[in-house]
Amino acid sequence: MDPNLTQESSLSDVAVETPSSTASSKSSSSSATGNSHKPIIIAASTSTQQDLHSRQNYSPQNSRELIPSLSNADGGGFSCKKYLTKRLPILQWLPRYRKTDVLPDVISGLSVGLTAIPQSIAYANIAGLTPEYGLYSSFISCFVYVFLGSCRQMNIGPTAVMELLVFETCGQDFPQCVVLVGFYVGCFQLLMGLFKLGAIVSLISDPVTIGFVGGAALTIGSSQIKNFLGLSGAKGKGFLDNCRKCIQNISTAKLGDSLLGISCVVILLLFKNLKDYVKPSPNTRSGTFVTKLLWILSIGRNAIVVICAAALAASLPGSPFSLTGKVKSGFPPVGPPQFDLPDFPKHDQDVGNFANFTFTDESILTIFPSNGTMTYWETWKELRTGPLTIALISILQNVAIAKAFGSGQTIDATQEMLTLGISHILGSFFSSMPTAGSFTRSAVNEASGVRSQFGGIVTALLVLFAMCFLTEWFQYIPKASLAAVILCAVLPMIEYGRIWPMWKISRLDVFTAIVTFSVSLLFGMEYGIVIGVITSLALYLVRPVRPRVEWSIVNCNVSQKAEKKGKPSQSHSRSSSDASLLSPSATAQSQSESNANMDMLYHLVKPEQGFCFPSVDAIRTMINKLALRYPDIKVVAFDCQNLISMDYTSASALCSLVTALKKTGKSLVFVHCQPEWVVMMQNAGLKKPECYDNTDDLINAFQ
Repeated sequence: MDPNLTQESSLSDVAVETPSSTASSKSSSSSATGNSHKPIIIAASTSTQQDLHSRQNYSPQNSRELIPSLSNADGGGFSCKKYLTKRLPILQWLPRYRKTDVLPDVISGLSVGLTAIPQSIAYANIAGLTPEYGLYSSFISCFVYVFLGSCRQMNIGPTAVMELLVFETCGQDFPQCVVLVGFYVGCFQLLMGLFKLGAIVSLISDPVTIGFVGGAALTIGSSQIKNFLGLSGAKGKGFLDNCRKCIQNISTAKLGDSLLGISCVVILLLFKNLKDYVKPSPNTRSGTFVTKLLWILSIGRNAIVVICAAALAASLPGSPFSLTGKVKSGFPPVGPPQFDLPDFPKHDQDVGNFANFTFTDESILTIFPSNGTMTYWETWKELRTGPLTIALISILQNVAIAKAFGSGQTIDATQEMLTLGISHILGSFFSSMPTAGSFTRSAVNEASGVRSQFGGIVTALLVLFAMCFLTEWFQYIPKASLAAVILCAVLPMIEYGRIWPMWKISRLDVFTAIVTFSVSLLFGMEYGIVIGVITSLALYLVRPVRPRVEWSIVNCNVSQKAEKKGKPSQSHSRSSSDASLLSPSATAQSQSESNANMDMLYHLVKPEQGFCFPSVDAIRTMINKLALRYPDIKVVAFDCQNLISMDYTSASALCSLVTALKKTGKSLVFVHCQPEWVVMMQNAGLKKPECYDNTDDLINAFQ
């Protein structure tokens, strides 16, 4: 997954503002909001929201914004024209398209195509298919996105995570299953877009995504060790199985493949970072030439490495490398997916070793005779929740990348879901694998200065050209070079650098990321994402059981003096996540300072996360402890400022506390209590709750 973003709003919303477009509005709204003066200072806890993935944000230089921001149509009634404009973004940018935009789009399309072709061939191997299926998946999505896409930088095609999920769903060399999964994925996404169910994706939190992507990266990397070192034997299924088979077959490693794989990795990393270390002078002609050369080497490094490796393999007699083999040439067969899948064995122990065999749709059925076809329900029993998982992860990738490269545009999340759904459904008629937005190729688009979605047409045409005229040469591509391309693409996805900041903010989030990562590695990606979401939601529900509560002892005399001098008053404030929040030292200090006049002191209790039934027992226990530990302080003020809603359990608990404290000669009063809270407490049995609009009114009541 190639994301670099923060999920700032629910995907069920029609439009999602990107960070750059909302900065000004946030600043203006914050300046317009004033906070009334309060007699005490309470330490506020803050939380930060991390980017989903910390990656370098490419930005084209001297590029003109071509696509206007998408926004919800104003006005009262349904307008067919506005709806078409909204659902066909090409109607927005095409009238503004100019001749000067053609060259940047052509350059961007060619740059992305040179990256997409070798990646697609490599990613087909991850899905357990022959290389042509990767090419089939790279052009139809580009055509669809030109008409329906809302982000000009986006490139949709095969990605490492998508094809790993496909492999875990369909197994090795089962193209009919892969194409059918793509169709079902499109149906799920189309339905989610029509019914605006994108909020389901919002349940996948950042820690879950980090753990899932890290597990996927290691699983993909382990699956490529076989080709990287030229090992013999069958391909493993899952991280542990891949590692076990690599260890078993390590003695079969080929020197040629190993040296070529290591060399390709070194060259890829060198070309990727060369422009960052070599800084030629931009004021000279030679410096400008070197700058452009470094840019070309960086953008086209995958194609350069694969082409050079193929040329080397073709030139050597009796090639010492394991080659890709013959690739089917020409346009893919057009037709609907096969809904009645053959009862074909999918496991390595059943089908044997496929390492040196090139499969076609016909050869599968002739070499391994089928016992018949599976029924509709038998097919779903085999697929399980794979299509739904792939659909959700694909949407998450697409919206995340669109928000990362939004450049102030308003990204229409619903439109992205509809686009993916239509792309998958149409792609299944062209033997396409499931696809998603690619961060790598989208970054190439951005760096190349793309002006519109028209660059996708150039990319698609380049892929079609390669399918029709270059496949004869693809058979010479060494598998080790493709493995190197995949390794360099997926290993940076392991974001270990974000664990420490996450640890400092919330250790429970680190626990969620570790659980997701571990389950993904040990039991599979499908289980990893499900267990991760369940763990994240469970911890979210546990937090209100141990709420954070701000507590202060307020001296009304000190507050009045500080207010007259224009200085904030001081108070003893502690914040805790459980009921045992008072230390003996704090208690002694508070008592010694308040012995002068206990009648002018009161407790101020302010829940930070509201007050609902899971947190009732913890807050009730805390207030009772305060009353017992400070018997001379007669008033406990409950600050309702953070309350969003109140249920029957919390209202009844407050009524019980008022009655219990009253029997001991103490009072529970309420500050910042809205009228609806008063009505709820009256309905729960408290006839006249003692409420104050603010702390100043409460202090005046002490006089």
